[in-house]
Amino acid sequence: MLNLAALLHMQPEVSRDEQAVIEASAEVEQVQKDLEAEAQRLGVELPTDDDAADDWIKPDEMSPEEIQAAAVKKLTKLTDALEQQMEQRGAAELESLERSLQRLRQPGPGPAQELARAMARGQFDKARDELSKLAQQIRNGELSEEQKQQLQKQMQNLSRQLDELSKQRKDTERALREAGMSSEDAKRLAADPDALQKALDQLEGMSDEQKQQLMKQALSNAQSGRQLNAMSQAMSQMAQGMGQNGMSGSMQSAMDQLGDQLSEMEMLAGDMQSLQSMMDAAQRSMQSMGKGFCDNPGSGQGPGQGEGLGPWSDGDTSQFGKGSGGPGKGFGVSPDARETSFSLNDTHAQVKSQAGPIIGTRMVYEGQIRGESRAEFAMSAKSAAHNAEDAIESMRVPRAYEGAVMHFFGAMKDMADQAPDAGQETGQDAGSDAPNDDR
Repeated sequence: MLNLAALLHMQPEVSRDEQAVIEASAEVEQVQKDLEAEAQRLGVELPTDDDAADDWIKPDEMSPEEIQAAAVKKLTKLTDALEQQMEQRGAAELESLERSLQRLRQPGPGPAQELARAMARGQFDKARDELSKLAQQIRNGELSEEQKQQLQKQMQNLSRQLDELSKQRKDTERALREAGMSSEDAKRLAADPDALQKALDQLEGMSDEQKQQLMKQALSNAQSGRQLNAMSQAMSQMAQGMGQNGMSGSMQSAMDQLGDQLSEMEMLAGDMQSLQSMMDAAQRSMQSMGKGFCDNPGSGQGPGQGEGLGPWSDGDTSQFGKGSGGPGKGFGVSPDARETSFSLNDTHAQVKSQAGPIIGTRMVYEGQIRGESRAEFAMSAKSAAHNAEDAIESMRVPRAYEGAVMHFFGAMKDMADQAPDAGQETGQDAGSDAPNDDR
């Protein structure tokens, strides 16, 4: 039989619906490949769905919309599974630990300042490197007697801070107080998860979901508290070992213990970051697939035909037509519309102010009120100086720039303190710049 299509180098004609199915299937396949490549790059093992068969998308039996819906459903399951993995691996515990470490303050001058700064910022890899540098300096005898004394005081200070942080359960205590408990009961129960569970079972002012969330928070705080306590003990042992010459056995053991903890937290933070990046990639793919529901109009839902004016009829509310009549919501002019001449006339009404109550006040922005900018500068300068002090105390400012930052914002604060009150300058010069009262 003569193959006319082959002779003419022609391909069989594909219907529009078949082409849409092919394009939707290709898009889903590309999304799958992209996610697998991203998972390999991040080192994340994609969770398997035991309930789904390999042929979860059947192009021969599905419309383009059904293919996209199946892909979105699959991606939703993937994000849920990744979120569950994060929870099982300790995402809540890591978040609680990082929040606690953010409250660390400077332990004073000395060689451990960068170590404390990295811990406060949750940079566990840098903190581990700084700890290794300190161990090397102690081993090689590179620290002077003054630096050793400073380091000993720093370790004691950090140990006290970490011990205090390990006992804090502020978030849990606040939630219990909001539920109606006294401050004393809230503090006691927040530190004892077993007693908290019994108390929550008898508490009627919270839903089951709120109780479950609060219990999860309490367990996370308890776990992070144990980690903080272990770091506190390690630093206390390091401080005791500083009184001896060289690297003592107890000090080496304490440094190894703290280094192991920092390494574990570094690995956990890296895993959480990879899982979160994988979740973000899956959600972006899901949003991209979801756009197809809006971009591909269904059959019979096309725009109205023609742009001219036709006889009016009730439009199809599911369409947007370009004409005034026929199917679709027309946004053209009315069929009977005609241009009409018009003119504009400026009129100034003579209004006479009379006595009566003030019903509104507004500021007329003609000239600047004397002293206004000084008052605003004073408020801004004092606020900026306060924020700078907080940033330095929480070690968010590099040590090399602390002096310059304090000098700059301190000078601004001094200028602000010398600025006179705005009300002293505006009392005599209000004049025409006073507020305009509408009567």
